[in-house]
Amino acid sequence: YFGQLLLSNPIAAARLTGTNFGQTPFSFTSNYLLRPAESIRDVVDRYYLEHMAGKHIVGLHLRTVEYMTPLEQHTALQCAQFLAHGDASSIFVASDTAQGMLTAQAALGDSFLRLQTLPPGRSGHLALADGWANILLLSKAEALVATSRSSYALLAAGLGGSSAESRPFYDVYGSSCVKVTCTMPVIQR
Repeated sequence: YFGQLLLSNPIAAARLTGTNFGQTPFSFTSNYLLRPAESIRDVVDRYYLEHMAGKHIVGLHLRTVEYMTPLEQHTALQCAQFLAHGDASSIFVASDTAQGMLTAQAALGDSFLRLQTLPPGRSGHLALADGWANILLLSKAEALVATSRSSYALLAAGLGGSSAESRPFYDVYGSSCVKVTCTMPVIQR
């Protein structure tokens, strides 16, 4: 339904003509409408080229204990480790807590990657920029492990064009990590 609205705008219509609509509708529309500042894109591009390009990357979003139990954090770490296979594999971790990062680093060792421009627990416009950068880096992973109770992770999956075949989303709930087959950005249990 956004397509018709975008095509009614002469500037948008000129840019969309001849565009590859092979992406999921949410991915295509959100990447067009949600544009982070150039400074954020520069941070993401630099980090991606230095640490992620040419590797098999699994994205992992660890939530606070209020939203992701210790069992779910453990399950998510195990699932990400299972999905990251081979010598050229790494796991990119985004977390809103220092403890989440320490837990991931201890469990993942050398395969652990993170972008940390600010310490966890941050706030304000710098935290927003850091959060956007982490969402964009999660969206570049070949697979994403998180909980579907996280709009942060769902946005990353949607921006990356997550589907069962391409960049799958693995939902962690309790001791289960399940590959999601829905291509919509909102997953219903």
